[in-house]
Amino acid sequence: MHGEGNNKYDNVTTGINGRLDTIQAAILIEKLKIFKEEVLLRQKVADKYMRLLKEYFTFQYIPDNYESTWAQFCLLADTEQQRTQILQYLKDYNIPTAIYYPKPLHLQSVFSSTSYYNNSLKISEEISSRIFSIPMYPYLSDTNINKISDILIKAKYDLS
Repeated sequence: MHGEGNNKYDNVTTGINGRLDTIQAAILIEKLKIFKEEVLLRQKVADKYMRLLKEYFTFQYIPDNYESTWAQFCLLADTEQQRTQILQYLKDYNIPTAIYYPKPLHLQSVFSSTSYYNNSLKISEEISSRIFSIPMYPYLSDTNINKISDILIKAKYDLS
């Protein structure tokens, strides 16, 4: 369970999630057949999001000659308060969001014995207070990408 403690976002030990039963293996074998296609489709979704949202949000940077599989598409709000407001705004439109990184790695319980503490890695801590993810999957339609982007832009204007 990734070293999970009482809260799935606070790891108390280092760990992995390495469970794979027979049914999951059978599904994985089939998924591997379309893996390259799905990565390309995810890239198209990411490209469209970036084109539509680049003037309004900061998102992850992928260096030239590198690829991402876009497991998530993350955006940065200007502040933690704005993130909270944007998440509520999206929820009101039934658009799912997630905060996958509410606590930076160096502040996880598993690393409490290290010399890292609050404010020791300020950029990581600041980003974790503003980051959120929007829907990302290979078969996300242009209509839904446009709708999500329009609502995000509207939220940014309405909350400014």
